[in-house]
Amino acid sequence: MGHGRVRVLRGRGCRECIVVAETIEEFLCTAARSGLDVPDEVVVEAFETHSLLEPRLEAEARSIGAAYGGVRPESCVLYAGWTGLPQVYVVLSACRGLDEKCIRGEAARAAAHSILHRGIDCYVYTINYYYESTLRIILGPLYPAFLYLVGAGVRGYEANSLAVRLGYGDLVAVDEVRALAGAVAALAALKPARRPRLLIAAELFKYLAESRPLARPGSPVLDMLGRLAPLYPAEYNAALRALAAMEPASSTAERARLAAEKIIEELLA
Repeated sequence: MGHGRVRVLRGRGCRECIVVAETIEEFLCTAARSGLDVPDEVVVEAFETHSLLEPRLEAEARSIGAAYGGVRPESCVLYAGWTGLPQVYVVLSACRGLDEKCIRGEAARAAAHSILHRGIDCYVYTINYYYESTLRIILGPLYPAFLYLVGAGVRGYEANSLAVRLGYGDLVAVDEVRALAGAVAALAALKPARRPRLLIAAELFKYLAESRPLARPGSPVLDMLGRLAPLYPAEYNAALRALAAMEPASSTAERARLAAEKIIEELLA
């Protein structure tokens, strides 16, 4: 069983890195005391902007809305675990102006990811050939974005569920409310003709999945979801059904497959 050491490779002296490293270390200690298998080491690096990260991380840094004209706030703490080594990236420009609780909330979620999502199997999944062919025809070069959004939603659901279990739910919810507020603004301003319905549903699924463990009666998260629902009712309902379809599954990849196929079924029926 790992002991959860946090090693800062870049940005050791900056306040944001200190906050992130301390939060991750605290989270991993709590997890280890609960009997969970935590990683031996989590590496933390700071970058000034998202553009300085290697290109494959830009998908993690930006929602599809940001890439295609949306206004959603960008994440300030990113997690990458597909190599098997948990890596956390602090984007300093995205941290500026944020309440420290938001930064700590993102760091806690990254710590949860480091426990749950290590290795490529947590990131890559396949769907039924018929659904895959349909997606490629409808979405063309945006086909990978659909799969990314659904997979990211599943991983967010799992990470936030663990955060709630370990007593970090309120902290993670602070940043989730911020993300949902950005989503409401982006989707309200969106011209539907410029975004395929499947992508809208996938992005809504991502928010719904991440929020599900945090959406308690009376919580700000639940209030923000209530504002999101009327913007695209059919796509929102498809995302809800996908969330229900994936919950019984036992692995990240299987949850993602079930959710992706359910969204396609609902919108193309």
